[in-house]
Amino acid sequence: MRLLHTSDWHIGVTTRGVSRSGDLSCALDEMLEVCADFKPDLVLHSGDLFHQPRPQVEELELAWSGLRRLSEHAPVVVIAGNHDSPQLFDFFSGMLGTGSKIQFVGYPKAPGHGGILKFSLRGGEMIKVACMPFVHANRMLPGWDGTLGNRLIAYSDRIMRLQKAYAESLQKSYSAQRDILIYAAHLFVDGASLSTSERSLHVSDTYATRASAIPPVSYAAFGHIHKPQALPGGAPGRYAGSPIPIDFGEENDVKETVLVEAMPGMAARVRQVPFTRGRKLVTLEGSKSVLEGLSAENCLLRLRVHTAGADPGLTDWAARVFPKAEIVEVSEMRASVAAAARVVAPQVESLSLRDAFAAYAEECGLGGDLVGLVSELEALLDEEEVVPSLPEIAALSAWGSP
Repeated sequence: MRLLHTSDWHIGVTTRGVSRSGDLSCALDEMLEVCADFKPDLVLHSGDLFHQPRPQVEELELAWSGLRRLSEHAPVVVIAGNHDSPQLFDFFSGMLGTGSKIQFVGYPKAPGHGGILKFSLRGGEMIKVACMPFVHANRMLPGWDGTLGNRLIAYSDRIMRLQKAYAESLQKSYSAQRDILIYAAHLFVDGASLSTSERSLHVSDTYATRASAIPPVSYAAFGHIHKPQALPGGAPGRYAGSPIPIDFGEENDVKETVLVEAMPGMAARVRQVPFTRGRKLVTLEGSKSVLEGLSAENCLLRLRVHTAGADPGLTDWAARVFPKAEIVEVSEMRASVAAAARVVAPQVESLSLRDAFAAYAEECGLGGDLVGLVSELEALLDEEEVVPSLPEIAALSAWGSP
């Protein structure tokens, strides 16, 4: 059995206001070439197909184009991630019908009611895929949360119960000579290495799950974490990661397509094919003279420029020096501000509100007029409160009197 694992396309995402659709299209073209050469029996997308739950028409077109081209090589299964809309996925599923080569799974379903998908191979083997789309902590799951007690338990325990049900069902009729067991999930496993672009709430302790609760399978195809990596705890699987770096916390990540080969009753062989095309995210830092000696092209560029003082022409200078890069941020790192911060920082807690603001204004190069205005405001706040005398208030008071 050959499986292609991909995840976290985040169609519609922007980086510092720059659309990444072109970069993602480039990555998908490269993935299609890998797919054509690998000839998989199944393609698994482990969630976050879209970046927003209500994708625009252009984003729907890009998703459909990518999935349709993959389905020309093998059946495709897509589970919902935390950025996806489960209702939209269920709509896709109903619209495509049961005979489609592309299957969407919006909600975790009970094992006997669509929670485990089966695919027969020409050699008689059977692929069984237990599907665990993302589960929001505050939402009920039809068919699962039948009692108040199930809804009130800790998130990790709730997920563990679902995973236990899948594990029991997979093992119930398991044949070591026929079955290849796969688990597809969009979850945060405690111990995974995070990027900076995941939605912070959904990778917090509240949403952490246990590696020990992952069902025993040949391969566990995980999505949710954007940095490609093996699953924590020695579980047999990977986070495929996003095909493109989404934010600058990922600029050093090596993005990949995951290829899996497995046979019944045997451990899977896993290899990663890195993406080699598309624009990278690059950060350069230094003085103007240092940066003018560097080059950057075909990338999204973040600049941190060391200056002696305010430099209002910095953005125009950056555009001239790096004409072949798309500059998404230019930060001015003033030496005077850094020096002031080193002196002032240890004493911040002892400063009055007026003095703290004055220090901040000086660091930012603001005029003394603003400091004076704040001082006047502070003086007004210190005055005894006086109830304003307005004709309208007097009229209302008289109207309400007996």
